[in-house]
Amino acid sequence: MDNNKGARLAVQHLIKLGHKKIAKISGPSKYLATYERTVGYKEEMMENGYEIDEGLIFNSEFSYDKIYSFTKKLLKKKDRPTAIIAASDQMALAVLDAASSLNLKIPADLSVVGFDNIRLSANEFIGLTTISQQMDQMSLTALEKLIYLIENKETSSSSIQIFLKPELMVRKTTGPAPYKIKGNGRFWIGAYVY
Repeated sequence: MDNNKGARLAVQHLIKLGHKKIAKISGPSKYLATYERTVGYKEEMMENGYEIDEGLIFNSEFSYDKIYSFTKKLLKKKDRPTAIIAASDQMALAVLDAASSLNLKIPADLSVVGFDNIRLSANEFIGLTTISQQMDQMSLTALEKLIYLIENKETSSSSIQIFLKPELMVRKTTGPAPYKIKGNGRFWIGAYVY
């Protein structure tokens, strides 16, 4: 899958909802998928005029406890993010648990986007907004290529690489950015100033 594009879709979705302070929960950069997703996040944020705050980025091991702890510390800050993108749906579940432990409402107080579209993310109680890897299409494409190679008795010393387009699955965990009171008495809801 085009991991860079998937991360960009997540950022674009949140920016359209009025989010400006978006955190990124990722795994170690030594893994290509998590590296590409972090790069896509950074590129899209910068292209939309936002500076990258490294304090909002978690790039460590895939550990529920560490992600939960990092997220909880992040959400306790006065100027906390209004949205978080996780590099996997399982990481997003740790983010949701941390937010729940602080009595934050999803998506009223915090929007969360996952990655992968695992079956659990579509559960009606979770309803995780996520980036789909289109696993069914991936499996079908691999099977079609394998059958073609077998039927045509082709051998190839080079690998075949096909990139599938990611798909944004909007569910219940994303919504407009929370209200912000301005010094002049004005406030904004999402991208609209009143």
